[in-house]
Amino acid sequence: MIDARKASGPDETSVRDDIGISQKRSAVRLRIFSLLLAAGWTACIAFSLWYNIEQVRKHAVDSARIQARTVLDKDMDALYNGLYTQDAAQIPPPPGRALDSPADDLETLNRFEEVLAGLNPAFMAIIMHEMGNRSRNAMGHITSRTPINSRNAPDAWESQALALIEKREATRRARVAESGEPEASTLTETRAAGEVAAAVRVEEVDYIRLMRGLKTEDSCLSCHTSQGYVPGELCGGISVAVPVAPYLSAAREAEKTIILSLALLWCAGLVGIGVCLHHISRDMRVRYAAEHALAALAANLEQRVAERTEELRVRTTEAEEANRVKSSFLSRMSHEMRTPMNAIIGMTGIAKASPVPAKKEDCLDRIQDAANHLLGVINDILDMSKIETGKLELFFDEFSLPELINRAVRLFSFKIGEKKQTVIIDLDEKLPRSIISDEQRITQVLANLVSNAVKFTPEQGTITVSAAREAENNNLCLIRIAVSDTGIGISPEVQGRLFRPFEQADAGSARRFGGTGLGLALSKYIVELMRGDLRVESVIGKGSTFSFSFTAELPAVAAAVEAGRDEPGAEACAPRTSVAPAGDPTDGPAAATASEPFGDDEPAVPDKLRGCRILLAEDVEINREILSAVMEPAEAVITSAENGLEAVKLFSENPDAFDIILMDINMPEMDGYEAARRIRAVDRLEAATIPIVAMTANTYREDVESCLAAGMNDHISKPVDTGALFDVLQKYLPGGPPAA
Repeated sequence: MIDARKASGPDETSVRDDIGISQKRSAVRLRIFSLLLAAGWTACIAFSLWYNIEQVRKHAVDSARIQARTVLDKDMDALYNGLYTQDAAQIPPPPGRALDSPADDLETLNRFEEVLAGLNPAFMAIIMHEMGNRSRNAMGHITSRTPINSRNAPDAWESQALALIEKREATRRARVAESGEPEASTLTETRAAGEVAAAVRVEEVDYIRLMRGLKTEDSCLSCHTSQGYVPGELCGGISVAVPVAPYLSAAREAEKTIILSLALLWCAGLVGIGVCLHHISRDMRVRYAAEHALAALAANLEQRVAERTEELRVRTTEAEEANRVKSSFLSRMSHEMRTPMNAIIGMTGIAKASPVPAKKEDCLDRIQDAANHLLGVINDILDMSKIETGKLELFFDEFSLPELINRAVRLFSFKIGEKKQTVIIDLDEKLPRSIISDEQRITQVLANLVSNAVKFTPEQGTITVSAAREAENNNLCLIRIAVSDTGIGISPEVQGRLFRPFEQADAGSARRFGGTGLGLALSKYIVELMRGDLRVESVIGKGSTFSFSFTAELPAVAAAVEAGRDEPGAEACAPRTSVAPAGDPTDGPAAATASEPFGDDEPAVPDKLRGCRILLAEDVEINREILSAVMEPAEAVITSAENGLEAVKLFSENPDAFDIILMDINMPEMDGYEAARRIRAVDRLEAATIPIVAMTANTYREDVESCLAAGMNDHISKPVDTGALFDVLQKYLPGGPPAA
């Protein structure tokens, strides 16, 4: 901070310059820090993703290797010990030797005679290999260095493995000879001659292969003298090949769950970083503004020290209050964001661990609910950020007010039915049927009030939504919508701070009912922007009534005046009172199925979409996978481009190969705006007629207008709602209704 005693008249300009330079440097450092923090968070998530996927794949390969070793051990056991069976006829006789030997038979405790079958080791190994191929999906092979039967000849890898085993055996014998140790001390060392393992690819299929060498025994010479074997030397081996594909296929399911979890965690982390840095930046601006003010008043500091002391006290109090509110908000945001993230991560782990499909389905439903809640929190934060920067704008269009009211109530039909509440919709007879205003923002305000009413009204309570026209002047009218409930009520002292950002009735309400404390503040700002007001009337224990007014234009006024109608204005609504009885959420206009960002039930694929040809420009692989999965039931042919430049090239090469183009906006190489302009500029008839629909997370009205200005036909926001996607595709595919 500046020492006011040293800042006198002639030095005031230089002090201000120093403050400006310091402010710019701090802003640059904050930007660099934010980029480094985001990059570090991204690197951590990327490393975690890589590490977890590598571990899953390594586990899959290790499982295949364990299976191969198990099969090889069983083969070695059968080779030297044979198989006991109660009926030797179960196994076909080996060539050149009797199947059973009475001298080796035994009698079990249950008095069944067990016959030792398989006195020919090679023949018994072949039988075990055939059994393994059928039951364990593992291929075995017994080889000989000088085979009598051609099917016992080693393949290329087996020959290399036998050569390596022979080299190791020679090295071992040389070491034994030098040390003077005994040649072999166990039966295994006498029979086996080392082992070789490798991962190989045969005909585009990956295998784990194991090879174990076999030594010639004295008993082998009775059948294999003609092959020139010498006791103790390597005569061949047994190999096992286990395909890796089944184990990697199981691992891919776990990889998908890991990717989804870490992607959601990464997004939540970036949002949290952005919110924190935004508030830090705002505090820095406030601090430097205060320093500029102090520099301007430095010359007259002695005369004005008393009033500045008082101002400092006031500002300190305000800063402390601001810090308190900010700390409370950050704490609440941390809770509101971590709670669904905890559910997402926890349910993901449970779904991965559970083998029960029903349990996995329940976990996915809970993950979906948590993701919807997290999306709502993010939307509130973004809207409040636009309000603070003065960028929240209204966009007017004609719409049906009764339909808007019914649609806003239907959003909460599931919760209403769950709590067995009664909803009454009362529309005044003078209410115009159609108006011109901002439909999206009116829906946002009404949905927030209905959500609070449902939340704070006990089971079997009553909620009333009413609308009336209060005043009219030429082609403008003042409309008031009220939401009443029979909930817990709000005390007078709390009502005064309800409409402040980040405030709630009390901490107990925040813990019990949740919420960010932004909804009413956003609603108040919106209705004031629409030349209206937001009021509250409440009695503790009896309920509350929130009402808001807004000014709207009547679309039919001019036509009515020209026609000489007695009462100018839009067509009025007939008086309507609709009731959804408690315990039956399916009756009445307030009880239709709720529309959520992610639907619980996927809509049926319209017949018109089947076999449609889509050019998808999307740089994020998981988004391409999601759209492919959504359109899979429609058997749609999807051609993907990873950037705008590639999309332009694909369309230019074959314009008549596509029915519609779905275009992301933020892509490398070339963004969606420029790609749309270049496609429209292609010298082909299809370039001017093919529908181009933006599919992006840029959801503000100015983003939609930028898409239309670039030559696109429509806009779909992410996360993509399946029903909205199908509606847009039906609208623009051949045979659909014409574009607006």
